[in-house]
Amino acid sequence: MSYKSLLKRLSLLVLLPLCTGCKSQSAPLPPVSTEPAQTASVSAGGVARLIQLNSRQEQLANIRTVKAADEPITDKLDLSSAVESTASGTGTVYSPVNGIISRILADVSDQVHRGQIMAYVNSPDLSDAQSAYLHSQAKLIEARAQIGLTETRKDLAISNQDRLTGLKKEGIASQREVEIARSQEASTDAELVAAKANQAAALAELNASKVKLDSLGLKVPTGKTSDVTSQLAIRSPVDGVITQRNVNPGQMVGLSVSSNGSKAAALFTVADLRRVWVMLEVPQSEISRLQLGAKVEFSSEVAPGKKFIGIVTRLGENFDPASRCASVRTEIDNSNGILKPGMMVIATVRGRRPGSAQITIPDKSLQRINNKNCIFIALPDHKYELREMTCGERLEGKVIIKSGLKPHEPVVSDGSFFLKSEAVKSSMGGGD
Repeated sequence: MSYKSLLKRLSLLVLLPLCTGCKSQSAPLPPVSTEPAQTASVSAGGVARLIQLNSRQEQLANIRTVKAADEPITDKLDLSSAVESTASGTGTVYSPVNGIISRILADVSDQVHRGQIMAYVNSPDLSDAQSAYLHSQAKLIEARAQIGLTETRKDLAISNQDRLTGLKKEGIASQREVEIARSQEASTDAELVAAKANQAAALAELNASKVKLDSLGLKVPTGKTSDVTSQLAIRSPVDGVITQRNVNPGQMVGLSVSSNGSKAAALFTVADLRRVWVMLEVPQSEISRLQLGAKVEFSSEVAPGKKFIGIVTRLGENFDPASRCASVRTEIDNSNGILKPGMMVIATVRGRRPGSAQITIPDKSLQRINNKNCIFIALPDHKYELREMTCGERLEGKVIIKSGLKPHEPVVSDGSFFLKSEAVKSSMGGGD
């Protein structure tokens, strides 16, 4: 026996009486757990195929299970396209008259409301339209006055005829005088009809003049000199942001004036960008995998790390003969105003893969043991079965299982690494 061993034995002999005397003052031992202890059924290869845990071990390992999914497989398709404003939310502003831009009150990126004045056009066509209305109004007044005068003359002709008829019966008036009175009444009837026709024509002309004023956005003149103007206010047709401005003060504009002389040029373009469109050119081999209402994920260099979610709102019915692609319209909520027309974005489309559904599990459920793909199946009474799998490809956090698993079996997702550690303990002599 060595010197050190002898010294150790002597120390224990000295301390033993002391410990025995202090036994009543020692701290109580911790209670023994009533949960079942871990057991392992060890296979011939040295790895446990059946793991038994108690509830405390399951809590510490944070064991979670999911059911094996029997679902269609979706693939990811990346497409690039540009942002567009929606058709219903875009307004193009023209000048309805020929004239010269006298004032501009709005510019690109300004937020405008429907009916807001954006510019003024100085045009002689405005005074012509207002004078035409006043002229039609005067003709209507004249026609009404003529009707009143003719009706008065007719009443006099009728009274004269009645008087002469009475005098003829008394032998005072002749038959010829009575006939002349009748002809005067007939003549006033014809004049009255003509006067009413002139009134109807004047009223139609007045209404046409008023419609023209309304189309120009002008108020009906009252006849005062201050009401007549040559300045036309150009207003926004929609709520939105000005995305284009194509005019400057002093520039000639109108229905017959443009840079190439062929058609009118737009003064402004206003777009409501709270919702935007992205048109995707989808190959014909992929179009069948998209459905109306499907979600599409977008990203852009202007907002690194931010994802925009769009919805498929229309599927193309025609294919481009050159590219063999169909145009698919998606709509994106752009309430924050980040996306602008013309901006390039990358669309990630998730489409259903043709063919039958396949069994999938979360990829974190899969563990490599002895160079084999394995998972753990939850069994009753806190037991877990180690099972080898034949796996397919990995898709967005999931693994396709080709064999070794049935649909809806409970597969351990969280805590599978802990079970792997317990399974391999037996191969290292640590199973007890």
